[in-house]
Amino acid sequence: IINGAEATPHEFPWVTALFISGGSFCTASLISDEWVLTAAHCADGALYFDVYLGAHNVRITETERLEIRANEKYIHPDWNPNTLTGDVALIKLPAPVDISGSNVRPICLQDPTDTSLYEGAEAHIAGWGKTADGPGGISPTLQKSTVTVISNDECQNTYGIIIRPSTICTSFTDTNSGTCNGDSGSAMSVINSNGQYTQIGVTSFVSSAGCESGNPDGYARLSSYLSWISSITGLVL
Repeated sequence: IINGAEATPHEFPWVTALFISGGSFCTASLISDEWVLTAAHCADGALYFDVYLGAHNVRITETERLEIRANEKYIHPDWNPNTLTGDVALIKLPAPVDISGSNVRPICLQDPTDTSLYEGAEAHIAGWGKTADGPGGISPTLQKSTVTVISNDECQNTYGIIIRPSTICTSFTDTNSGTCNGDSGSAMSVINSNGQYTQIGVTSFVSSAGCESGNPDGYARLSSYLSWISSITGLVL
């Protein structure tokens, strides 16, 4: 996260760290007691995932976090690494986890009847991604920020035809903040009328000019993928 702040430990108990076979890293969200949602480009080619739930500092030993090796993955059939279509994937945990406590809890997903495009909405992002362009690695501690959702027309001004109805974008310049490498797969969420965080996007891409370039950030628009998520997981959304 660029220009974010360190989250309070367990402030976002659905935020999940993925250490992926081959050495890459992504962020994800817990959506039920046995399913994790992330980006297809994180899962593509992965043999297994070391899934950290209830984590805050992923570079130290934390007694309260769960570390689970998972290898069952489902990548959206429309995933195309060239056009970035269908950049969502699901990981099934080998056994259900306890979500009755405060450290590990799933996030609510956007309601299928919710047709809002969320243009102008304040959205929340959190991840362990890089905090600046350049040679550094991921952030040891979970970072958070708020960003503003922009229209797809505005996003197309930067990225052209890769912006489709199934994409949702946020402004970097509005809050001088956004996602970066390692935040991929994380939830972009809004707070609904009940005060609950509700996921409306999956972090997908940043500008090839860099995380700090000022260009918008792109996400998979969750409303386009709810029926697929339901069909794979059996969750009633």
